[in-house]
Amino acid sequence: MTEILIDLDRPDPRPPEDRERRRWSGPTPFQLRVLLVVAALLVTAFGVGASAAPRPPRFGGPVRIPGTGADEFLLADDLIAVNSGRDQRIYAYGLDGSLRWVASQPIPRANLVTMNNDVILLTSPMWPGQTAALDRATGALRWGVDGLFQAFTGDTVVVGVGSAGPDGREQEQVAVDARSGRQVWRENVGLSATRRAMTVYDQQYRITGRISVAADGTGEILDYRTGRRRTVTGVPEPPTPPESLQVNTPDGVVLVNRFQAALSAGNLLIVFPLSPIPGEPSAADGKYGEIAAYGPDSEGPLWTIPAGDGWPAGTCGPWICLVDADATRVIDPATGAELRRIGWPHVISGSAERFLGYDDAGTADTTQVTVFDARSGRPLATYVGWLLLDREFADWIPMLRRGRGLSWDLATVDMSTGVAYPLGTFDAAGERACQSTLTHTACTIRSGETMIWRHVPAR
Repeated sequence: MTEILIDLDRPDPRPPEDRERRRWSGPTPFQLRVLLVVAALLVTAFGVGASAAPRPPRFGGPVRIPGTGADEFLLADDLIAVNSGRDQRIYAYGLDGSLRWVASQPIPRANLVTMNNDVILLTSPMWPGQTAALDRATGALRWGVDGLFQAFTGDTVVVGVGSAGPDGREQEQVAVDARSGRQVWRENVGLSATRRAMTVYDQQYRITGRISVAADGTGEILDYRTGRRRTVTGVPEPPTPPESLQVNTPDGVVLVNRFQAALSAGNLLIVFPLSPIPGEPSAADGKYGEIAAYGPDSEGPLWTIPAGDGWPAGTCGPWICLVDADATRVIDPATGAELRRIGWPHVISGSAERFLGYDDAGTADTTQVTVFDARSGRPLATYVGWLLLDREFADWIPMLRRGRGLSWDLATVDMSTGVAYPLGTFDAAGERACQSTLTHTACTIRSGETMIWRHVPAR
């Protein structure tokens, strides 16, 4: 495969003198061919020395997985599970396209949820629901329980059971061991009109717990991973929700929104007045309140800072990145001090060396993916019209560009340089046709098949 840089479809941000220097500094196509011939002759004559240029990256795929009709799938590092809508079976394939096993659906019309190294989870599409686990290696049924899937944290699966209360939530949550289905803990999570609830997420926006907060700001944290509860104080007030997100009950008004949420970042629990989950509604009155951080053993906040006028973006490497208007505030998690600001688009994840910036709120002409130097905030590369497949930071990031209809381009970005490499073009089966892991991307195409690309260079 010949590797080329993707046309960025954007104005060049460099000064005119830099553009001019770059324009005349490279060889012409004819000169390049001559240089390659000379280099090949030199290598043949003298061998490959320590100063030889590294081999250009190579990307595998695509591998084709057959479709059976109305399929959905789950992608993992070494396995893809396909849920057939036609014959109500689960098919497991290796990423090389080899069929591993076939199993009947343990729950009628079940949806694939997630998987770990031991099990694949399925759940009912509606309340009150059932949840079941298949053995990842064989497809055999491990266990099944009543209840709708809520979270998968470590080795614990949490389901919601019981009739929905006046706030629209389940009345109990039950945690079972992912391998055996044995009950680990069971908690009553029904709320009164005087308490509000918020969800705790990790850095990949997976649910890890919940907090029930009284009117005086005292909160009770339930850790889904362990079932332990602890009390904290001084939880900030959330913004006033729109009237449409309130439910009037005989006991008063119950808030059923998720304006307030918490992020598990390292050993800190950070409470935001606005939910960090993409797609959640924003505050109606523009009052965003404060952000509070709690240590693993602290009862009160370690620090509080104004939330500003935007959405929190979560963790970005060793720091916390907060959206604020047209910039991102980089916060020291130990003290809450603002270290610097990064320009548009908003930073959503990163490392100590690189930040990943993303704006997906507009049309294809305004959507941006940007790689920043984390310390200086300088943009290394920007791609207009591209959509990220995964917000989790990694060395290589896959992204899509939608053409006319469902004809999409797939590419991968080297986060160390910001350079993007094309992987292929395909006709997608629908708007949510693709998933990715740290190494592979899979997309369902119009024929019903699923195609798998490796988006990290093969060694």
